Amino acid sequence: MIKKIIFIIVILTMSMSLLSCQQEILDNEEITFSGLEEANIYIGDTFDFMEGVEFISSTRGDITSTVTILETVDLNQLGVSIITYKTLYENNEEFTENRKIVVLNAPDTENMIINGDYTTASPDWHVCAHASYPSEVLYILDSDLKRMQVIIRSATDNVDWPHVNFPPLTLSADQTYTFSILVSGTIETFFTVDIVETTGINEVYEITANIIDPVTVPVGLDSNGMQLFTFNFTPNINSTNAKLRLMFGGLTTEEKIIYMDNIHMEETD
Repeated sequence: MIKKIIFIIVILTMSMSLLSCQQEILDNEEITFSGLEEANIYIGDTFDFMEGVEFISSTRGDITSTVTILETVDLNQLGVSIITYKTLYENNEEFTENRKIVVLNAPDTENMIINGDYTTASPDWHVCAHASYPSEVLYILDSDLKRMQVIIRSATDNVDWPHVNFPPLTLSADQTYTFSILVSGTIETFFTVDIVETTGINEVYEITANIIDPVTVPVGLDSNGMQLFTFNFTPNINSTNAKLRLMFGGLTTEEKIIYMDNIHMEETD
């Protein structure tokens, strides 16, 4: 009888030891992953969120097939999203990892305006702020969505200031051109487009010729929805130093924001 009791105790001890070892294995399981770098997706494109993604367990090997994605991303909407990839340890505890997803406008091509899509930190635009706007206008390159944000912190009914301009452009009075821009902004904001010749530099210059008449566009969309604005024009004169100006304004004293992207000009047949 005593021998039987001792045998049972030994068996129980061994079982507990095995369970302890198994628990230690579970607790020491490591999960590594790859392929979750930031993804830039052009609006309207398709994207496989699992392509190139791999999750590896130190005890079970490849467990990519067990991974689920907790959120969805609207690829028809500009914006920055964080999605979560989830799987389970052997002991059913959750393992999660985040990934940054950026949906942005596709870059422009065959454009007379260099870097009209703002894909670099130097957008090649000259910035002018009128004296009546001291420190009240900010021009910020959106590093995620690759677009320009113009933040206006004062009210004006003068559409001539502040503005950005892109010189020089060579234009022919015998040629028709198409201008287009993706734009959005807060309510009661507007911008005006014109093309001029000037003398002087930086903020101190004088308009010497109007190559096209100004075109004013009201803006009132939300920050993510951008509308395409486009028009054709024939220059009033030939010019080898034409200056495209985008001028901003708003009718209230509240802070206003205008977003711009894919500013494009090309010859039209």
